[in-house]
Amino acid sequence: MEELTTIESFQSVILSSNNIAEQNSASLTRALQVADALISEIEKTEIKESPEIRFLDQNCQSFLQKASKTQSLMNERRKPITQAFDQIRKFFTEQENQLSKTGEKVTKIQKFRNDLASFTAAEEEKAEKERQLKAATEQEKIDCRAYFKTSLSKDLVDSLEMAFNEMNVIFESIQLSNILLRKSDIKNFSTKYKPAEIIYPYLRYLTQAEHDTIYSDVSPSEIVKNEIEYRKQITEKIQYYLDRIESKRQELIEIANSNEAERERLKKEAEERARKEAEERKQELLKFSQKQQTSIEAEKTESSLNNMFDQQYATPVVGIKKTLQIEVLNPSGYGQIFMFWFDREGKTLSNEKIEKKSIAQMKKYCEDIANKDGEIINSTALKYTEVVTASK
Repeated sequence: MEELTTIESFQSVILSSNNIAEQNSASLTRALQVADALISEIEKTEIKESPEIRFLDQNCQSFLQKASKTQSLMNERRKPITQAFDQIRKFFTEQENQLSKTGEKVTKIQKFRNDLASFTAAEEEKAEKERQLKAATEQEKIDCRAYFKTSLSKDLVDSLEMAFNEMNVIFESIQLSNILLRKSDIKNFSTKYKPAEIIYPYLRYLTQAEHDTIYSDVSPSEIVKNEIEYRKQITEKIQYYLDRIESKRQELIEIANSNEAERERLKKEAEERARKEAEERKQELLKFSQKQQTSIEAEKTESSLNNMFDQQYATPVVGIKKTLQIEVLNPSGYGQIFMFWFDREGKTLSNEKIEKKSIAQMKKYCEDIANKDGEIINSTALKYTEVVTASK
């Protein structure tokens, strides 16, 4: 019904507009003719006190009064037309606005999508935290396994170093009077590996029971490998020293049969040999330790990469758009918004363009910078809030 009334009003206006336009045009033409005549008189008249000047002034005053009345009359004639056009414009814009972003029904539908987007974002954030926790827990398991293997490997190296040094002390303590005894000590040197107690790493995600489980899973096989390696290396070292006992005996005899100067030289040579052998044992154990650690790190790296690839990332059901919006907490925040905007854009604009800028436009500029480049205004007067909406 309202639509029909508007159309009828538009038709009535169209029918009367031509007549009104002709009347206003005629009134304007007559007024402008009088104005042109007055202006012609004014342009050729010198201002001075005279009856002619006073008469011209009265004519000008009369024209201005009549012009004002004519303008009011023209306004009254066309007012129904412009009011009708305003009404028609309002009719169309109201129709259009029902489908705009601020339309009541559109707003309700968009609110549903935004609510769904917020829910989806919250669920995705929750799932992401769970994935991160799971990944961190799995990584700690990997780190824990590597830690136990490293600790047991270090214990093997420390045990070998201690045993090598002990055998060397026995060998270096050989005298002509105790060769058989020291040979027996070396020959019967224990090849049994005795693992030390392992100190557990710091607990962050895993429980003590989970640490115990990992240790129980890792330690048996590692200890068996250590036992085999320890027995092998100690056996080889025992044979190494046994093979040198005869040369050691000959060396001691040579020292005993030498004069003092010769004995001193032979002792220094023996000390130098002992120093070199000690350095060789150290380097030998260092290479063995590095080889063990390289193997452990390679296994750890492979497990860490597999853990990363195992994490599954869900795709949101709806498109989500997250944007930062500025909330001004107190008036000083507006000053900071202006300074931020002026420093980056305003100082390049003309005075005319600056005067046309509103605070709302400056605030929008700051929000766009935050969403595009991540640059924000650090201020207690402003607060950046993340707003989740459904993308188009």
